[in-house]
Amino acid sequence: MPDQALLLMMTDVADEHEAAYNAWYNDVHIPELMQLPGFISAERFRQIGPGIRYLALYRLANPEAVESETYKKWRAASESTQFWVSRFTAMERHLYQRIFAASAGS
Repeated sequence: MPDQALLLMMTDVADEHEAAYNAWYNDVHIPELMQLPGFISAERFRQIGPGIRYLALYRLANPEAVESETYKKWRAASESTQFWVSRFTAMERHLYQRIFAASAGS
């Protein structure tokens, strides 16, 4: 299988920054990440009910995708990412390796 890992990012920002944050995340951040080796796909979700409002799921070729020098250099150089990270009111980051998969009809 091409996607062997999952990066889960939960983030939140102040209400007054929400529209700009979502525009940046969808139009700048995700396209930048999709250019990096090992990033296969991205999806975003909004929390229903209380809690950290935003969840981003990234399918990765392997867990090393977020440990590579290319990723680290991009993260250090991305001024827009640093800008928004400094404005997070909440953030959780979790990296998972696939141990099992199933799909409907299998």
